[in-house]
Amino acid sequence: MKRNRSMHVLCLAAIVALALAAAGCAPAPTPTSGGQATPTPGNQATPTEAPKELEPVDLTWYVIGTPQADQASVDAAASAITMEKIKANLRIITFDWGTYSDKLKTMAATGEEYDLCFTSSWANEFFSGVSKGAFLPIDDLLAEHGQSILAQVPEEYWGAATVAGKRYAMFNYQISVAQNGLFVQKALAETYGLDPAAIRKIEDFAPFFDKILENEPGITPLLTGGGLIPLFNYDTGYTLDRATQSWVLPLYIRVGDPDFKVFDLGQSPESKGRNALMRSWYNKGYLRKDAASITDPASESKTGKYAAWVAGTITPGGEVVESARTGIDVIAIPIAPAYTDTTYVIAAMTAISRTSKNPERAMMLFDLMYSDKALYNLVCNGIEGTHYTKIDETYIRPIADSGYAPTTDWVFGGQFNAFLKEGMAPDTWTVTDALNKSAAKSPLMGFVYNQEDVKDKVAQIEAILQEYAQAMATGTVDPDVAQPELDAKLKAAGLDDVIADVQAQLDAWRAANGK
Repeated sequence: MKRNRSMHVLCLAAIVALALAAAGCAPAPTPTSGGQATPTPGNQATPTEAPKELEPVDLTWYVIGTPQADQASVDAAASAITMEKIKANLRIITFDWGTYSDKLKTMAATGEEYDLCFTSSWANEFFSGVSKGAFLPIDDLLAEHGQSILAQVPEEYWGAATVAGKRYAMFNYQISVAQNGLFVQKALAETYGLDPAAIRKIEDFAPFFDKILENEPGITPLLTGGGLIPLFNYDTGYTLDRATQSWVLPLYIRVGDPDFKVFDLGQSPESKGRNALMRSWYNKGYLRKDAASITDPASESKTGKYAAWVAGTITPGGEVVESARTGIDVIAIPIAPAYTDTTYVIAAMTAISRTSKNPERAMMLFDLMYSDKALYNLVCNGIEGTHYTKIDETYIRPIADSGYAPTTDWVFGGQFNAFLKEGMAPDTWTVTDALNKSAAKSPLMGFVYNQEDVKDKVAQIEAILQEYAQAMATGTVDPDVAQPELDAKLKAAGLDDVIADVQAQLDAWRAANGK
């Protein structure tokens, strides 16, 4: 999912944390009354039927992940299906985790033609894309060609993808909660007696990290270049909630505050304490001395040079997927209760580009990713016998070094269609659905902040925050020195005006919705 970078920019850190949480997955649901969804393995909605007179077209789909050597053969196999069903050839282009957002931003600015793209609260940021006109409104397209999507995505989610009364993206229906924690190398955890049940907050890892420093000279205890270390934990419960859907803006409320007062996260005791902790850990050697220079934590976590790294969200079956992604056996240790908010609901979506020449066909394609299990698993896992071995109708085993293993099922549509990887529990989807339903719900669920009136100030603020983000998140700089500098720059950029704008919109939303 994903997703502590500074007092003001802890939320920005989730950008790679969600990437590291490639385990993110959840069942495609069957609709029930009230728009709630109950997953049923193998249950398929009736796909939208394409008119027989369609002319062949080419569709280009940009996604985030690790580029795959054998992408062309998978595209060809997928196109055989899509050509038969919707008269479309499919080309999937993957940009890596560190460059995806910048490349999509450039494409939007130049008006490059393409059809679909991954968008979210943490990469190719959704609300920014909408405000810049990069995405096409999809209400009519959904009604005509998105029946499988509409049947499976809970009705309550759609408000999060709606701006000024129009929907601008389809959901990649998956796990919709956050449960922050760390992935830890299993062998090291066993060697040094790390008891997952004894971990209640991030500070509880310190004795384990000390043992790594003492006994494993080639191992750095913690990788957190981009990963979110949560501000609340099992002991405090769900206490802080984002007031906007941006991972960057440092605007929060306190859960349980009857006034829903918006405040600067950087001035909170929790944020100040977390930055002091990261500084002390940096000085102890828990993090690399050049940790602030790490631009691709997803790749770094594969090196085996870290005892633990941040998981954006811990999911049922996530240990199996993360072990497969990194090639390292890991255990997942949550340090905070599960919760969900608008940001996590929109953590994985797909938009249709305003430059698409074939938006109807693009919607038909994405609808197939919900209704056609064979197509979905082909795109996610590759070709049976070449890229994976099918164990039975539920389980598959990836073939090592096959040239195709994205491990990003959550990028491509209705994840409940996904095969289980060997080692995942057979009730993974049932447990995931239960977690979605039982997680604490944000009191701001459904509130969407529109930054249009202060967008220039927001852009300045985000640029300033990103200047400080890595250094603050990794403890590379002394927060007693850096924080006053950051505060002054944010104030000059108009942070108080943005806070006032968010508060006014939030108050109006509360009045309109009886909150």
